[in-house]
Amino acid sequence: MRSNNISSKNIIIKYGIALGIISIIYNFILYTTDNAIYISLIEGMIDLMILICIITSGIYRYKVTNKGFLELGKAIKIGVSIAIIGALTLIVYIILFRNIIEPEMTNQIVDAQYKRMIGNNPNMSQEEIGKNIVSMKTINSYYINSVTSLVSNLLFGFVISLIGGAIMRKKIIMQQSIMRSNNISTKKYIIKYGIIICIAWIILNVVRYMTSNIFNLSIWDGSIEFLIHSIPVICGIYEYKSKNNGFLKLKKALKIGMSISLIGGMTFCIWTFFLLYVIEPGLMNQRFNDSRENIFLKDPNISPEEVHKVMEFPETALSPYIYIPTVLLLHLSLGFIISLIAGAIMHKKKNL
Repeated sequence: MRSNNISSKNIIIKYGIALGIISIIYNFILYTTDNAIYISLIEGMIDLMILICIITSGIYRYKVTNKGFLELGKAIKIGVSIAIIGALTLIVYIILFRNIIEPEMTNQIVDAQYKRMIGNNPNMSQEEIGKNIVSMKTINSYYINSVTSLVSNLLFGFVISLIGGAIMRKKIIMQQSIMRSNNISTKKYIIKYGIIICIAWIILNVVRYMTSNIFNLSIWDGSIEFLIHSIPVICGIYEYKSKNNGFLKLKKALKIGMSISLIGGMTFCIWTFFLLYVIEPGLMNQRFNDSRENIFLKDPNISPEEVHKVMEFPETALSPYIYIPTVLLLHLSLGFIISLIAGAIMHKKKNL
């Protein structure tokens, strides 16, 4: 018997190119309206909405063409592939734009960020200014922008297609009598509560950004974070147990809990990446400069070399290559502990 699944290649290419062209048009509009140097939250959200609309349209088109059937794996494949093609198309534009149309764009961005930096920190030393300018030039170079576009599209594409696929999926029911095990699949509960933890993290981080409370976190903030970690994991394990006739293996509890936590960790990383490289690209430099000022205020006799040594660790720890794996590991570790405790409390084996 042949599968009813059709090829997704034509849809991926069509919507991937469409995403690339629309992204190019949007970026060119930002350039012609003098909004390309500073991307506001609204402009960043418009960019995200373009990505959401094109990816979900591509997944929906495949489902319609496939007689209403859609598997989650296929939805993720289509969504991520569309996002990658769109990013690669945009990268070609970025390279041509930065080298032919506006070769001074990087210098203009760095100059604007430099003026903002000096306005916020007028007492910066020449050494700190020089170091920040080098960092700004690197971050705003077209090859870093290209990598950033590709990585952000890949991550956002995965989350969008995961959520869209979970909402639109419909499996093909085989016309055969199959002996079903009493064990039910964990996938449904991982996706459902993974989406819930995604939404919770996004809401929390947007509220923090809107209230300028990104860095100065209190015990109350830590308590909210712990609840966001815990509640979806515990509820996901409990609902799986309820639907599985009251039976739960510890291994299943760990699988559900850690998978939900991993989705939450990826969402947290995506938000951080979006905040620091799209919404507020100079935010970390400003944070580091504020920290340096506080060090000088506490100890006016400290040398610039000593300040550099003090700041070396946090600057390294908050680089994307260290920060993202660390966050994912922390989310997984906490998910493991919570699901281990919840699973140990709720587990119930079947009597053979």
